[in-house]
Amino acid sequence: MRRLTAVWVIGLMCCHVQGFSYDPPVGIPNPKDFFDGFDPIESVCPDEPDNWNHDIDHWYYVNNQAENASDAGNGNRLVPRKTIPTALQSGDVVIIEGGPYHERYAFANIRGTAANPVWIRGANSNNKVVIQISQNDYTIRIHDCSYMIFENIIIDGSNQDLNGEGRKSGAVAISEDSNHLVFRHIDVRNFPETDFCENALAGIIISMTSSWAYGETNQYHVFYDINMNKYRVSDWPPSCESGGQGITLQDGVDHIWILNSRFREIAEDAIHIIGYHGRHDVSLKRGPHDGLPNYIYIGGNSFYRCGENAVDIKESNHVIVSQNVAHHFRCTKDSYGWGGAGGQAIVINNEGESNAGGNESAKNTWIIYNRFYDLVYGIYDESGNSSYLVGNLIYDMVPTQSSYSMGISVAKIDSYLPAAVEYVVNNTIYNFPKYGIYLRAAHDVYCRNNIISNLVDQTGYHLRAINIYGIKDVKNQLLFDQEEVRTNNILCEDCIYNKDPLFVDISAKNFHLQKNSPAIDAGIDPLVVDIFYSLYGLSINVDLSNTQRPQGSAWDIGAYEYVGTGNYADEDVNQDGAVTVNDVQIVVNVILGTTSNNRADVNGSGTTDVQDVQAVVNEVIG
Repeated sequence: MRRLTAVWVIGLMCCHVQGFSYDPPVGIPNPKDFFDGFDPIESVCPDEPDNWNHDIDHWYYVNNQAENASDAGNGNRLVPRKTIPTALQSGDVVIIEGGPYHERYAFANIRGTAANPVWIRGANSNNKVVIQISQNDYTIRIHDCSYMIFENIIIDGSNQDLNGEGRKSGAVAISEDSNHLVFRHIDVRNFPETDFCENALAGIIISMTSSWAYGETNQYHVFYDINMNKYRVSDWPPSCESGGQGITLQDGVDHIWILNSRFREIAEDAIHIIGYHGRHDVSLKRGPHDGLPNYIYIGGNSFYRCGENAVDIKESNHVIVSQNVAHHFRCTKDSYGWGGAGGQAIVINNEGESNAGGNESAKNTWIIYNRFYDLVYGIYDESGNSSYLVGNLIYDMVPTQSSYSMGISVAKIDSYLPAAVEYVVNNTIYNFPKYGIYLRAAHDVYCRNNIISNLVDQTGYHLRAINIYGIKDVKNQLLFDQEEVRTNNILCEDCIYNKDPLFVDISAKNFHLQKNSPAIDAGIDPLVVDIFYSLYGLSINVDLSNTQRPQGSAWDIGAYEYVGTGNYADEDVNQDGAVTVNDVQIVVNVILGTTSNNRADVNGSGTTDVQDVQAVVNEVIG
């Protein structure tokens, strides 16, 4: 019998991607439930008209490479338009081929509907249309628009000025009063690094202008399958803080999804969340959420070699970061002797409004079921304001010259910030230079069910606390080291000391538990499941592999729940009790970016790839 190859299987299954059913990451609501019957991820553009050789209402065909292209009409296959139209109305469809295009595009007062959205799309997802401007501005600006879908487009910055005003450019800017915009299958690439350390503009920015009025909104936008590569950076790590963020969410934005996207070599933060205008002047706080970014969903993304952070969360409310992967981060400033900024996968910031009469920082922030490795910090939380760090896998931290490297740090830095409860539960932290979990000046911390193993620097600590005002409890940790378990200023109740957690295969980065692990059934109620359900109506009662918890008499300690021989095989990705072609399809969909499922990393290597497909295929065919 001829053995099937993973590449062959992926090629076959790619033919069926159009009919996939999107499954959001754990804890993130499906955006289609907020689009009045329109599905922002699965909906497809209407088929173009038959015999499209004359102009048809609501249909535009654009190809600037056609010799007879003209802007005299809508454009059709026989006589295309030369430029992309911007004066559009509900139900219009713009099909684009040719390129590159060198104009800027300002869309204003375009009101599509859920039944009749506006489509602006490259004709071929395998050959995306290129827009490449040289002016110092955003390539696409959107104001007061709704139900517009942009897809199959490359926004290329390689023609931008490297010097001076060249920093004042980006890909997309969305301002009030806009709602229900969709960007999918979009590439943003090759925006040049500025020649000096001043603020550059974000690749994509969603914000309110300083003149926005109470009641105006900027909400319900979806960014799906975005590829952002080399934004404002040439050499890595970059030499300074240039302000070159990948996606920036500012004041007044509400219900934003960033899903199944890839960020590679971004000058600073891949995603930056900040209630900007209200932080300086309370009188500028408008709207039902005091101008804070609200309900931000970041899931299923990958982040590689960003100059500072994968996600930097400042003043905001209800940010959920779920099932992402971030790796290969370093301290931007530390590399140049400046003091060690950056290098964190996640920063939950303490930058509030103490000078403006307010006390806001990031609050109700959920960092759940992510994989972070080969970076300086895993999660750095200094908000002191209702953060929930749950079920994350953090491993192979790297040392730095001028700051401590650690898995998780929880702090309340500024006294003006309100006291709130912090939760650090069911994380697995392995191979860290200085601190596993570091609790500093925190209020009401619940630290439960974490595995902390393999301290590199024996002057550091597995678990340390300093200036604690009121720890609620530190319970049921598993602390292990080949040399010595080190704690400082911590009363650890019912903790397990110096027993090997028995990971399946550390060399392969497989941190599942073996059947004799002391972590099995040794945890207690993490408390966060009921809190999450009460806030969002969704269950997060799973582990990093989407396995339901608990499987036994109690929760297991760490990020993974032991399933056990005879229950679910590693290749049984959907856990239906059988390894079938359905499991192969899930792994392929994860590789293609159409879904998120941590169980698709069958071999536990940290990346879902053809080797995982091959493992499942081999099991299917025996």
